[in-house]
Amino acid sequence: MEHVRDSRNALKHIILRALLLSLALAVFYEGSAHAEGFIVGRWAHQRLSKAHKAIGEKKYNEAQKYLDEMKVRKRLNDHERAMMWQTYGFVWSSKGKFKKAIECFRKCLELAAMPETALRNMEFNLGQLLMAVKKYREAVDVFRDWLKKIEEPSPHALYMIAMGYAQIKKYKHALYYGRKAVAGTKKPQESWYQFNLSLYFRFKKFKEVANLLEILITKFSKKNYWVQLASVYSQLKRDKEALAVMELAYMQGFLEKESELMNLASLFMHNGVPIKAARVMKKGIEDGILKRNAKTYKMLAESLLHAREGKDAIEPLEAAAKIEKKGDLYVQLAQVHLGREEWTKAIGALNKALKKGRLTNPGSTYILLGISRNNLSQFGAAIQAFKKAKDHKATEASAEQWIKVVRMRMQGT
Repeated sequence: MEHVRDSRNALKHIILRALLLSLALAVFYEGSAHAEGFIVGRWAHQRLSKAHKAIGEKKYNEAQKYLDEMKVRKRLNDHERAMMWQTYGFVWSSKGKFKKAIECFRKCLELAAMPETALRNMEFNLGQLLMAVKKYREAVDVFRDWLKKIEEPSPHALYMIAMGYAQIKKYKHALYYGRKAVAGTKKPQESWYQFNLSLYFRFKKFKEVANLLEILITKFSKKNYWVQLASVYSQLKRDKEALAVMELAYMQGFLEKESELMNLASLFMHNGVPIKAARVMKKGIEDGILKRNAKTYKMLAESLLHAREGKDAIEPLEAAAKIEKKGDLYVQLAQVHLGREEWTKAIGALNKALKKGRLTNPGSTYILLGISRNNLSQFGAAIQAFKKAKDHKATEASAEQWIKVVRMRMQGT
């Protein structure tokens, strides 16, 4: 729920922006109040107008001075007093004093002396302020009651409610309202998509995650969306699509980490495109992204071998073999030389393997050494190698057969 946590940091900014909009609406309600039976006298109207103007100019202390004049006046009617408390709430909200703003909004609502639309806006503002002071359960209760009175809540309101439910760990409700918020507008904010994405991940709804990430890479095309989509495709066993997405991300320059390039190379290998794996790794080494270690060189060599580029695989295999503590990679290098009938080079690699030691199958190493010596007609040395192979149970029988072959060659038969 990383995005849910991050959303808290932006919450106060969202609330302040919403409250400023409500302040503009409050001026409208004040002007239309007489038509609905709510009366604002000349004296109260002057103070409210001056207070609103001061708030708009960020002169909050000046605005408070006008409201303080109203507060001590006994001849205010309920509507005027409700407007006063509402405007106090805007002042305290603008100053970041949310707890005081909450008190003022509650007093305003208790009077119930404003047009219906204004009351509903006040209720919603109260819910937002409760969110800002981390009273999430109270906020959700306010939102739940508010929804009962609203026919068509705005997408912004639905998103705020979704965040409230997420904070009290009612994630199903959060996802329900988060989805409604996105569906209710033609241009949802990126943060709304991110919010829903985090909830889909929580519920392990990977098909929905993939669908949403497809939208995100189309609308916003950010690296993390591409990488996440490839990962989700892999989880869904959609390997070809995972590869396609990672390759597109690579082509756009998004893959800049060692793990990302290694993952792409692995995907190429897994999908039977080893030559592309090799190209990615070569460039990664040249760019300094991939470390020049045994793991990197070994994987590069393997990709080249799978691509039947044995000659090109020799250099990275040699580099890996030098770094590796065991001698097995020298054996693998020797096998490449044997396949190319480079007997002398094979012997050199096998001797290095035996010198380094810690071999997985030393008997097999001696067999290969004997074969290489035999192909160079170095019969005595070949027999010595095969005799050492006989000392290992796994290659005892094979070594005996090779000794017979070499002796027959020595006899010219």
